[in-house]
Amino acid sequence: MGATVTTQKRVLAKRVADQVFYWLLESRYEKNCYPHTPHESCIAFGRAEKVFPRMFALAANCEGGMLQSRAGHIYPESYIRDWLNKMANPEIVMNEDVALSVGGDWKTPIKDEHLDEVSSYLQNAGLADHAKCLTDFRKARFSFDVLDEMLALEHFAGNVSPWKIFRNLRADAHDASLGYVPPEANSAELLPSEVLSGVRLDNENYALHVNGELKLGGWAYSIVGKFVENEPDLPGFSPLKSLKRIKLYRAGLDDLEMLGATDWITAHVPRDGLKDWEKNDWAPESLGEKFSDPGVARLIEDSGEKVVVQVLGRHAARLLPDAAEIKKIAYQIDNPDQDEGRNRPRIAP
Repeated sequence: MGATVTTQKRVLAKRVADQVFYWLLESRYEKNCYPHTPHESCIAFGRAEKVFPRMFALAANCEGGMLQSRAGHIYPESYIRDWLNKMANPEIVMNEDVALSVGGDWKTPIKDEHLDEVSSYLQNAGLADHAKCLTDFRKARFSFDVLDEMLALEHFAGNVSPWKIFRNLRADAHDASLGYVPPEANSAELLPSEVLSGVRLDNENYALHVNGELKLGGWAYSIVGKFVENEPDLPGFSPLKSLKRIKLYRAGLDDLEMLGATDWITAHVPRDGLKDWEKNDWAPESLGEKFSDPGVARLIEDSGEKVVVQVLGRHAARLLPDAAEIKKIAYQIDNPDQDEGRNRPRIAP
């Protein structure tokens, strides 16, 4: 699967009653599809606090390179900051309303099987006429000038891809009075639970302490990406503070030292924690083949419910499942002439 390339961002806005709603429009193309013609679509809609989860979820894809610029890799922080700059001076939306339809096509915003749920929501929101239109005529029109109707669109945009709802949006001049200006973040810090401890198994894979247990953490981009995606859910969330926190978190991950080339780890693998596709691989009859090379992996014990193994550290990410709990690291001296008191990876939780 190829990466997605972002080429342009636009933000449209409209004030309804005392609320400002934003449409985030992004032009993109897929690197493995030709020709490379960008297409604009709505990637988020709603009040500022409602568009951030989608914005940060997309930003998380930048960490591993699945979302890039034409020039190549971009950091999540750069992607988010670009959106914030656009939100500070949005364009004025010129459309007056939008029609939502019911059907089975993948582009249809309301699926047939969700009609009852949507109708119930609309009735509870004081929009019984819209619910009746959807039920009777399979289509209902929502005005951009009515707060309750905009809040309903915001709700729907949080549950389906917003581009299925908003297409062919038109805009006029910029209006900074509609802009979102985030609070300043003079300082930012990680929570104690977010301060990373563990070891780097190879160039990209980590083992991290989780609830007191040292467990496989996965690739660096995945670890940081999850942190980015979860930011809007935190109490007291502020986008500018998050930009600083993301850098701190990535730096903490980069700080973890790598296991030596001859360091071994002892891990317990509980069979009841294995995914379905892993169970055959860890069945008793399969272990002989899996641990046939004692220079890389050794089977220590198989009690039925739990398998105890030793694995050369740099092979751990490939050989061990996510459910494995690392109980011990046997540090070796890679160079006999090297001082035995050298620094070792900091793994204490």
